[in-house]
Amino acid sequence: RRAINYHFNSKDNLIEIALNQTLDEAFENMIDEELLNKQYPTFALYSFFLKFLRGGLRYPGITKAHLFQPMMENNYETLFMKRWKQFLDTFIKHLSSMLKNMDRAEIELAIMQSFSSIIFICLVPKLFHDSTKFDISKPKSQQKFIKDLVSKNFHK
Repeated sequence: RRAINYHFNSKDNLIEIALNQTLDEAFENMIDEELLNKQYPTFALYSFFLKFLRGGLRYPGITKAHLFQPMMENNYETLFMKRWKQFLDTFIKHLSSMLKNMDRAEIELAIMQSFSSIIFICLVPKLFHDSTKFDISKPKSQQKFIKDLVSKNFHK
């Protein structure tokens, strides 16, 4: 405990630094890596959303930690929400330059539907497991989930 206080001033400060790093990885780095291929926007979206899904499934505690205050305390004035808004703005701009056949309103709706599906499945990955034969923990199922999501939401 003394080491934490010495290096980070408090446990809360350490947690904030760690969560901020996960936001860098989830948002800024992924846009740069996955959406550079504007020649094949559907494949770029597939790659981006698959990576986002796999990260959320691999680290469900981090996803829950970021969403705890908005979900449980109705507090939308968090670091996560600030970064999420910045991320969405950048993401929408990237997609608008890539998807010339969709207008901004269509892109915004497709993004909202896509992220809602992915985030929800990351929060409760076994919700449908016992009721369906679809197992989101399997890589092939993840690929199918994202392929269908992209083709339905960004089909134009």
